[in-house]
Amino acid sequence: MPRLSIALAAILWGTTGTAQALASTQAHPLAVGAIRLLIGAACLLGLAMLADRPGLLRPWPRRATLLAGLGVALYQVSFFAAVKTMGVAAGTVTAIGSAPVAAGILGVLLHDERPAWPWYPATALAVCGCALLTSSHAGEFSWAGMPLALGAGFSYALYCAACKSILRDRRPETAMAGVFGIAAVLLAPLLGVLEMTWLWEPQSMAAMAHLGVFATALAYLLFSRGLTRTPVATAVTISLLEPLTATALGIFLLHEPVNTGQLIGMGSILTGMLLLAMERTALPKTSSDPTLKTKYSNEGGRP
Repeated sequence: MPRLSIALAAILWGTTGTAQALASTQAHPLAVGAIRLLIGAACLLGLAMLADRPGLLRPWPRRATLLAGLGVALYQVSFFAAVKTMGVAAGTVTAIGSAPVAAGILGVLLHDERPAWPWYPATALAVCGCALLTSSHAGEFSWAGMPLALGAGFSYALYCAACKSILRDRRPETAMAGVFGIAAVLLAPLLGVLEMTWLWEPQSMAAMAHLGVFATALAYLLFSRGLTRTPVATAVTISLLEPLTATALGIFLLHEPVNTGQLIGMGSILTGMLLLAMERTALPKTSSDPTLKTKYSNEGGRP
């Protein structure tokens, strides 16, 4: 079930802001993003070496791989900086809530994926739900972090669209190992210039282990498995379960107050997810082969 894999990944991603909040207050957001990538890349590379070593050695689509790696790296930097500036809930909601529109445009331009009708009301409901969650945390909201959060949303959509091309001829763990390897290399120099003594605190080590293994390696592996048979726009909309998870964790673990606006926002996001369950992938315009149409109808995505 591809969409269930994406939903599980989104739930794991929803723990990232809380994990950062539970780490040391001395942790710089750029250092958090870089360490998360290094741990995740190492885990994914190990899986790829065990499952598909020849796939690592085959020629890679350079443009798509570089764009996907750049998207991941920029997302880590922008997201953690936005969370630090805007707060856990507002930063997560703004970043992920801005991604579906960008993903819809990139999906059409790069993959000729035109979502079926349920995607439009589902996305509108989910984004409105995110807006309600953000307004419910007006005390934490900061316009200074808005460019960072919007940049994170676009970077995430760019990663999804570029990764779709890589996944066409590689196993998910292999594709993710290559993409995250590039992203880790891009951010690794930050570790030489940022304060890192906080990392040796037991609570910080536990938080980073969770971020690297579960919220990065496992989450992106689940997401990539789902993305192989799900349109980019739909995958990103399902990812809006992330702010729902982040808000729930903020309420139950960080003891943030809950109000009517939050409850309505949560219900709106869940209603959007139910609508997405009705969606069927639209065929590309150029697809006239009856055999190919049957393949799309059965698989629910591009080959």
